[in-house]
Amino acid sequence: MIDWIKNKIYKTGLYIPYDRFKTTKLRGEMKMDEKQSAVNYSWSNHKTSDTLYVLGSGLSVMDFKAKDWEEVSRHDSFGFNGWVFHDFIPTYYGIEPMANEKVFAWYIKALQEKSESYKNMPIFV
Repeated sequence: MIDWIKNKIYKTGLYIPYDRFKTTKLRGEMKMDEKQSAVNYSWSNHKTSDTLYVLGSGLSVMDFKAKDWEEVSRHDSFGFNGWVFHDFIPTYYGIEPMANEKVFAWYIKALQEKSESYKNMPIFV
């Protein structure tokens, strides 16, 4: 029943206010936990390169060759959302809260499984 309701909400476009509500709630929790906003983050403390590769999670990344990954690894990189399912560990990682809680739970589980690799990495929500 919940999935049916969520499906109807997505078709009407009402998921946008729902996502905003969840984001506002999460920002409040971050503030209470004294977490830092990306807006106020001191990028220079973690930056190692003047080049930043933005790593999406589309299928075209599967076309990268070893030499491409060598180039990416020489610079900073920022992986988003589904990037956590790839083997390459970026310099930064960003994840957005999603209305589909099952998908978000998969991302969080994958992130937890890679916690050792991601432990010193700035993660932005």
